[in-house]
Amino acid sequence: MKSPVDGRSPGNGLDTPTGDVELVVREVVGTVSGHDVEHISTGMELIGELGIESAQILNALMMLEERFDILIEEDELVAMMTVADLIDVVKSKL
Repeated sequence: MKSPVDGRSPGNGLDTPTGDVELVVREVVGTVSGHDVEHISTGMELIGELGIESAQILNALMMLEERFDILIEEDELVAMMTVADLIDVVKSKL
């Protein structure tokens, strides 16, 4: 079974159940941070707890934009402090 990050065809995100959004975001965060998805909780801070640098955040955002066929605006980046914040932004775009 392929992971939701790369196992689905690109599209508008409408074929992605809402529950899968959290899993996909956690997998992308795990990919860019080097942490196992099982150890990533929604309350974790992207920069503080996970040690993600700004270039890695941008990489994660590009991956999510491509995966869900969405556009995340620059002004939305400021509010993204935790994994949950990132999930909320993605869900708001679907």
